[in-house]
Amino acid sequence: HDTNPQKATITSYRLHKELVVIKLTGIDSIDEAEKLRNLYIKIPLKDVAPLPPGHFYPFQVEGVKVYDTQGTYLGEVIEFIQEAGNDVFLIQAPVGITQEKDNQFLVPAAKEIVHHLDVEAGRMEIKVIPGLL
Repeated sequence: HDTNPQKATITSYRLHKELVVIKLTGIDSIDEAEKLRNLYIKIPLKDVAPLPPGHFYPFQVEGVKVYDTQGTYLGEVIEFIQEAGNDVFLIQAPVGITQEKDNQFLVPAAKEIVHHLDVEAGRMEIKVIPGLL
């Protein structure tokens, strides 16, 4: 996380393969752009583009409360981890829910496991399968 954020204006963008290439005001050469490689861009929440129903941004699920299909509280999402074909929710559970020392477990982001996710209400309902906890 940058401790010295700088405000910038995106003047244009284009898609290139699976990347988005952006043009920032005042950055007029490849050398200047290279200095910004791997930095984060923060966008005010009011300017974030809406997603279609059933989709979410990873930051939106942090803090979502997780329950099983019987309504038992299992913990809350602390991170959404995106990996090639294996997206998972990292859940921080109360003591005694899991057998792990850190009381954390992973939930695959699959329709067979995640029965209901309401980001606005902050609630997820999952089917607990053997070995999940």
